[in-house]
Amino acid sequence: MIKNKFILTLAAGLCFLGLQEVRANHIDFTQDGAFTQTGPGSQSVMGAATNILGAARFVTVAGLNAAASSTAAGPLTFMSGASGGSLTLGYGTLYGGGAYSANYINPGTNNWDSIRVSLGSVTAGATGLVGLSVQDSTGATFTFASQALTGAGNYIFLHSAAPGINFLAITGTQLTLSGVSANATVNFVVGNGPAAGPGGITRFTAVPEPGTVALSVIGGLGMLGLLRRRRLS
Repeated sequence: MIKNKFILTLAAGLCFLGLQEVRANHIDFTQDGAFTQTGPGSQSVMGAATNILGAARFVTVAGLNAAASSTAAGPLTFMSGASGGSLTLGYGTLYGGGAYSANYINPGTNNWDSIRVSLGSVTAGATGLVGLSVQDSTGATFTFASQALTGAGNYIFLHSAAPGINFLAITGTQLTLSGVSANATVNFVVGNGPAAGPGGITRFTAVPEPGTVALSVIGGLGMLGLLRRRRLS
């Protein structure tokens, strides 16, 4: 009986996680586009369009001793240096990256409602701000309220906080780690689509939709029924 309950709980949990997994898509998986930027400066980094929207990210480092880099295996890393510093990643022509137009909502299919920035590790005690800006096909731009850099984890920017922006056709996205305290290292999460899980900067569903929850419940009830029939047979 206990074993069956454990299997049911595990299966239902995996079902829910699987449904959530496909409900995100890339802006930049920070998986390819190897580069090194030491000290203040900017450069355009090319990569596969399947990993970087527009096939290019524009990297800007500010701060005398700051640096950023990425290898083919990742992760994309920012080091603030002894004087502290900032990192900016731009996508779309407005922000220095490659041209693109992408649906950040995808209604009826994935219904993304936010943009998620995933940081894999941050030096303990580091401070700073995580900022995000977007542009749509009409030329309208919006800068979200910055979030305090408090450590590793997901920093989520809800579409609902950006009135007047058409998330059906976004042509630019810019991420900024600003005012990062001295001697801090920030590593992004490397992603590889659904197989490895979304990482880096992704379009995401922050709040589970009623349909997702209902499917999870129905799936769990179905598995419970199968277990009961198996026990009775």
